[in-house]
Amino acid sequence: MIGRVTLDRSAARVALAGFAINLVLVVLLLAARGDPAWFTHFGSDEPVSPHARAALGKDVVVQGPKGHDGQVFWAIAHDPLLLDGTRVAADLDRPAYRSQRILYPALVSPWGLAGEDALLWGLIATNLVVVLIGGYWAAVFAQDVGAPVRAGLAFALNPLVLLAVALDFADALALALVVGALVAVGRSRWTVALAAGTAAVLTKETSLLALVAIAALLLPLPRVRRIALVGVPVAAMVAWGLYARWRLGWPRSDVHEFSAPLVGFVDMMRDFYPERSGVADVAVAFALIPLALWIGVRWWKRRTLALTAALPFAVLVPFLGGPVLYLPINSLRAIGPAITLLVIDLYAERQSNAISPRRAAPAAAR
Repeated sequence: MIGRVTLDRSAARVALAGFAINLVLVVLLLAARGDPAWFTHFGSDEPVSPHARAALGKDVVVQGPKGHDGQVFWAIAHDPLLLDGTRVAADLDRPAYRSQRILYPALVSPWGLAGEDALLWGLIATNLVVVLIGGYWAAVFAQDVGAPVRAGLAFALNPLVLLAVALDFADALALALVVGALVAVGRSRWTVALAAGTAAVLTKETSLLALVAIAALLLPLPRVRRIALVGVPVAAMVAWGLYARWRLGWPRSDVHEFSAPLVGFVDMMRDFYPERSGVADVAVAFALIPLALWIGVRWWKRRTLALTAALPFAVLVPFLGGPVLYLPINSLRAIGPAITLLVIDLYAERQSNAISPRRAAPAAAR
């Protein structure tokens, strides 16, 4: 339980169940691939590839010409303070953009003291610990909003979390910290809420959207709390961003994950289909639109804490760019935080509807 030493045993059991599922996923992938470097998804043509070959050997496992974000976190974990900014920048395709998401590689970096192989294992092990903690917070949050504790499995079973564990992404950590911040907000533990929210933003900057939505749309919050809930994470994000850019030599931000409304869907069909994405990939991308609309309609009707935090990720869908939409790995990550919160809210509504008739029955009898 956030802010207390007391352990909620039912929430802990849910967390352990989610952890076990993800651990089995890791074991199966290791059995099939045989190398923790597979999880990092190095690309042979990526800027980091010379570093990977030098550190892990010329026969290091690669995933074709293009890799994915795991290789970026692996590179940054070697120097999370960016003390040798030139070296770190040489490893990254977009140094300013990549270095902004610092918390996950910073947490992983101590594993590197035991060697390069240990660092690869550390990327996996850190995410498994995140699944355990995030699953616990999700189960606690579910109970706080009136859902059954089992609804907390919506964290560990979220495609976003499964992908993070399988591919050394930071998304599971970001979502866990957002959920932790929601638990703290719901219990008016503002110091914890600010700490968790700030950590979430330093893990993945889009986590700020959930905090902005809570501050702007959750009516009972005092103005000072609203300002702090957004201002403190923004200050930390800006301070780290300026420091990182200074250490890296002031590179451009190079953010091209977003576009004008719905233009990204046009770009996906024009630039990526059918050469780089198939029918299933396109179907997943277009399925985000009704899912986003559903979240928006539910929020309008219910205005719950969970849906308020989920709403901005739904609003973001029309603005996603073609490079995000053409792969389900990326498009599901974009809306992923909303999935856990939506499922918990669905369970809470179902629980409320199940209780209400039983309460009304005695009154009707009278």
